[in-house]
Formats: sequence, C-alpha cells, structure tokens
Amino acid sequence: MVRYAKGKQKYEPAYNFTVCRDTSSVRLACSLARDAALLAIDTETKAGFISCISFTFDRNGGLFTYCVPFFDPFVDGGCYWASENDEILVRQQLAALMAAPVYKVFQN
Repeated sequence: MVRYAKGKQKYEPAYNFTVCRDTSSVRLACSLARDAALLAIDTETKAGFISCISFTFDRNGGLFTYCVPFFDPFVDGGCYWASENDEILVRQQLAALMAAPVYKVFQN
C-alpha cells in the first residue's frame, strides 16, 4: 500500500491466459512457445493421470500462459478431446515443444 500511495508501484507485465480448446490453438501455442527464451511448464495430475499441462513465456514484454486440458469431469470417460486423433495430435505438438531447444523450468 505504501508503494502504491507514493506512486512507486512495481511494474507488472501484461498477462494473458488461454485455455486451448481445439487442436489449432494447441498448434499455435506450441509454435509461439518454441520462439521463447525461457519456458515455464506445469503439469497438473489427478489420481495419477495428467489433467492438464500449462506453459508460460514472455513475448514482447507480456506474459502468455496456455493451458492444454486432458481431463473433463463433465463428459463420460473424462477425456477432454473428442477423438483419439485429436488427442494424439495434441500430444505430438506437446512432445515436439518439449524436445525443442528452449530453456525450460518445470514446476511440481
């Protein structure tokens, strides 16, 4: 509060959060992330299964986070992706991103 009252706020970069709801948004997110200097990655699990993977990076002075879901508790079977082919494509995109020569920081 004191910093704010004195007009000495800490700079906070713009923050963008996107849930990748289709394969094209996963493809775009992975493509943008491959150009990052540093990639922060977090994997969430539930009962031993990956529920989602998210990654954050800086681009043009803003922070961008993309979340890729794998679990949907509101559908029978719990699988987020409607088809096996979509999930395979998503996993291939994420595998290529993990193999890319980008410095990575993992959480968990």
